[in-house]
Amino acid sequence: MRAAARQRGPIRGALSLDSTGVAAAAPTPRNAGESLVPGWVDVLLLLGRRAWDRLFAPDPGRIRLRLALRTTTALALTFAVLHSLSLAARLPGSIIVLGVVESLFGSVSVRDPEARQQRATLLLTPLPAAAAFALGTALAPFKLWSDLVFLVIIFAAVYARRFGARATALGFLAFIPYYIGNYLHLPVTQLPYQMISLAIGTGCAYLVRFHIVPDRPEQVLVHALQDFDERIGRLLAEIDKAVVAGAWDRRRRRRLRHHIGRLNETALIAEDQLDQCDTGRFLSDPDKHRLRLRILDLELAADRLAYAAFRDLPPADLWQKMSARVETLGGCFRGSLPSPLRRCEPGAQTAFAAALQAAERAPQAPGMRFAHALAAMEVAANGSPEPDGNTAPPPQPEANPPARAAGGDGDSQDGTLRPTTRQAIQVTVACTLAILAGEFLSPHRWYWAVLTAFVVFSGTQSRGDTLIRAGQRVIGTVIGVAVGIAVAHAVSGTVGVSLLLIYICVFLAYYTFQVAYGTMMFWISIIVALLYQTIGVLSTSLLLLRVEETAIGAAIGVAVAVLLLPISTTAKTGAALREFLQRLSEAVERATRHMAGEEGALDVAGVSRDLDRAFQTLRTTAHPLASGLAGAVARTAIRRFLTVLRACSYYAHNLARLSGQESAGESPELARLLVKTAARIRRNSETLADLIEHKGAPIAAPADLLARVEEKVAARYDSDPRRRAAPDRQAGALYDADHIDEALQFLARDLASRARDRGGAAL
Repeated sequence: MRAAARQRGPIRGALSLDSTGVAAAAPTPRNAGESLVPGWVDVLLLLGRRAWDRLFAPDPGRIRLRLALRTTTALALTFAVLHSLSLAARLPGSIIVLGVVESLFGSVSVRDPEARQQRATLLLTPLPAAAAFALGTALAPFKLWSDLVFLVIIFAAVYARRFGARATALGFLAFIPYYIGNYLHLPVTQLPYQMISLAIGTGCAYLVRFHIVPDRPEQVLVHALQDFDERIGRLLAEIDKAVVAGAWDRRRRRRLRHHIGRLNETALIAEDQLDQCDTGRFLSDPDKHRLRLRILDLELAADRLAYAAFRDLPPADLWQKMSARVETLGGCFRGSLPSPLRRCEPGAQTAFAAALQAAERAPQAPGMRFAHALAAMEVAANGSPEPDGNTAPPPQPEANPPARAAGGDGDSQDGTLRPTTRQAIQVTVACTLAILAGEFLSPHRWYWAVLTAFVVFSGTQSRGDTLIRAGQRVIGTVIGVAVGIAVAHAVSGTVGVSLLLIYICVFLAYYTFQVAYGTMMFWISIIVALLYQTIGVLSTSLLLLRVEETAIGAAIGVAVAVLLLPISTTAKTGAALREFLQRLSEAVERATRHMAGEEGALDVAGVSRDLDRAFQTLRTTAHPLASGLAGAVARTAIRRFLTVLRACSYYAHNLARLSGQESAGESPELARLLVKTAARIRRNSETLADLIEHKGAPIAAPADLLARVEEKVAARYDSDPRRRAAPDRQAGALYDADHIDEALQFLARDLASRARDRGGAAL
């Protein structure tokens, strides 16, 4: 198999590489009497890997890194061009402002799915920006009219989100320039210079985004697959540490769950990049299909290995026998070519399926479950299965993606307002109150409160989201102001150093803003302090005023989110849960019907990834319920609940994978039993969603639920000779479907009991 794995992989063009060195030599263990120097080297390597993990592991494919680099480069290029132009043509220094704003926000706000659409949107952004800036400049002397028009623009900018990515970008590029024009109070005679600045900023942003730091799906795919391998290697290392320690403690459990979650996120990113790769130039359609199945197989095997190690940690003597295999397996994920891009001989798919099924139905002797899971992982790591005749390439994207469940643009829950309409009203009212409160605190610096009130609603779906975002903004601003004052005073008088630090902070802000909004605000607050120091207006009282205005804007935003047309986090989570359970039951039904011969070609990878995205949406939507003081008590119960659903997702993945394999001599009776189980899963899914969405059951699960599920499934096999005598594929499918069925039944009974105890009260 390994010899076959050295064959030329399926990648053409840019990645026509030979996958030599599939399995690296196992490192030699160090004896107790060796020199201490390698120990220090290991410590340095460990620290380096931890630093790398903190910086880049949360960024599979280096997508955030490219965004931060692109934004910083566009900003630096625009500033250099406009500054040189102002000096050469003796133009006012204010010419720099609008161009810098366009280069900073223009490229970031453009999020269309296709490159052609991105180009068109970026070239359209100067139109609303120019009109809004001119209007803001003209109305600046007329305070009342200026504020009224500002509120109209705010409403329109938020309402425009219902029309898609392009309208969202154009709306935001009207809001920011109007605010800039209103704040600067420039004479109308300078508008032509600002239009030149806007054009230069757009040109620089376009040049950087599409030519200097362009999106390269093929490159992102390779990086994502390398990160995929790295995460599997970390998972193996975590298992090794647990075996050496002799048990799982809370910290190791948390890290294992972290690695599994990161592995799934990386797989989703790789899938997204596959869709964007040019067919023919980089990968053919059959190669894309093969690679999707390859990624899914590796993820399934890694999930099974982690689960087996968690439930059935092998004893030390057995581990000694398997350690060389584990080391060799780890070497498979340290090659120069990512493991998903390698191939193996025909028949590996059947071998993988058999090994995975053996891992699932392994006897309960100590370490046997892990031994079988390790065998499945070895098969998966050494090649890519050929596509089946029963599986099909991915169909066209569905018109109703999972994301709609947690905040799409469909009708609201009361059937009267769309989510965008509701949020537009909330943001407009919040900004109105922020203008009044900000004016009372400082007639010249009120805009900080308005900006905060506007931004705390961006990217949020419920009042819980808004509360978290507001808190992060305030905390990030407070800490950033304190650090910014110290940094600004330290570099006082050195303009070059200040500019360099500003660029560094811009890079760090945009590198972190998608995953840590409070950290982004920390870096932005330092930027503000450095800018004020550079133009000579820095004072402690001014930055403290910024903190006060930010706190006021955040408080107003939270109050409006809670009191005016509130969107409950529990209701949003219930909708996301319903969507996930619907995807889960659909995946099970389609797989079982396909095995029974009732359905045609099945896109295994597509079904699995739709389910993954629905689970990611559910996990994101439920995050506010387990955050802050309110979530301190519920955090463990919610995490257990999501763990159970993640296990159901895994079994559905495996069931779909089994349905794509050919098998002869299967029992029609067992096929009908699978279809019947799938129908029961559908009913239980609907019951479970109703309990949380309409009957006020809390999102929780008992600590021993998965163990009880295992016992019930084992009892089914003990009491049913048909299951014990079933052919391999049907036996594995029954095993997976039974786990989902029992888990949903347990959850439904437990949540019904909790709902009765609470008297149906909503969360």
